[in-house]
Amino acid sequence: MVSNWPHRVLGRYALLRRLHEAGLNSYNVWRLDEQRMPTAYPVFIRREQDALGPETPLLHDEGEYRAAVAQLHERGWASAGRVAVQFCQGADATGTYRKYGALYFRGDVVPQHLFLSHDWMVKRSTLELSPEMIAEEEQ
Repeated sequence: MVSNWPHRVLGRYALLRRLHEAGLNSYNVWRLDEQRMPTAYPVFIRREQDALGPETPLLHDEGEYRAAVAQLHERGWASAGRVAVQFCQGADATGTYRKYGALYFRGDVVPQHLFLSHDWMVKRSTLELSPEMIAEEEQ
């Protein structure tokens, strides 16, 4: 039995837009090849169809955003297939960011991991784990 039908799910942009419009996500997303400009900052630019992460640092205003888009074009990279995603501050009082991983399978949410870092873009844990951090992940 197939449980995952990729052609039936929304892509990154459509999903993030729908969640924002429904009030479920506080952050927004904009395609680089559409007429709309980000209305809130900071944002970062990433490819829509991969999991490699941001192609830019955090961009804090329209000037930085326009300069980053111009740099992408200078490198020969197209606007199509790229999105600007609004960044929501998520560090705790110690400056630690968390990335939670989970799978949704047949109605159940299955925890996968908790990554901790002092970098805003968390792809893996970069901190030496304390007993408190391990307990947090186990919880």
